[in-house]
Amino acid sequence: DGGVLVKHGGGVAFIPQTESERAERVQSFTVRINKVKSASTIVGCVELAKLDKERREITIKALGEGGAESIVLAAKPGHLLWTDDCRLGGFARTEHGVKSAWTQVVLQWAAMHGYISEQKFFESSARLIGFGYSFTSPSVPVLIAAAEIADWDQSHWPFSQAINQLGTESIQLREAASLTVSFLERVYRENILDERRRAITLALMDKLGDRSGGPSIVQEIKKAVPIAFGLNALGAAAAVSTIAAWLNSRTIRPIG
Repeated sequence: DGGVLVKHGGGVAFIPQTESERAERVQSFTVRINKVKSASTIVGCVELAKLDKERREITIKALGEGGAESIVLAAKPGHLLWTDDCRLGGFARTEHGVKSAWTQVVLQWAAMHGYISEQKFFESSARLIGFGYSFTSPSVPVLIAAAEIADWDQSHWPFSQAINQLGTESIQLREAASLTVSFLERVYRENILDERRRAITLALMDKLGDRSGGPSIVQEIKKAVPIAFGLNALGAAAAVSTIAAWLNSRTIRPIG
């Protein structure tokens, strides 16, 4: 009698789990934890006790004892705070002058120095977006990696989350539009079904179009596609046709 709770849409779902599935899950977590431990050193933090009492209590109350210790240790010369907690990172920088980095930046550094492949960096970034790391920056290679993981199905993880991110305010609208045009050029060169290309294109237009100024930017995308696609005239024509159909389906249409 057991299972796991997982995020599902805007709520939480309970998934029943057998004893063997539970054992496999525990084993998987154990392997991951041991891998982290093998590459880590756990140190004490007497420095926390040296902080001004009021400042120490505020830090612990805000971020917990573990978070407070991490901040104080990262404040030492030659140290860096690695965290994907925006609140913790922001507090560390403003209140303690700590330098910090998040997982995508660390992975990018690892790829630049040859510790992981560039493709692994793109795939990992795509997965981070899929897991809800909204501050992970997308790029054309990251979108391609997300699409490949999802077998170019715009409704599957992590491709769906990557497309959704283009519809958020975390990316400036024009930057999202430029990224979309470049990505579409790749979509219409891939060996995938026309129906799938159309679905991807419509999903992208839906996300951009729902933003303030979205319909107008979709018009600009439509005009930019033939230039961006270069010699791929057939692909450009198919993309423009799909975008035009999207624009025609909107109740309020931009002039131009």
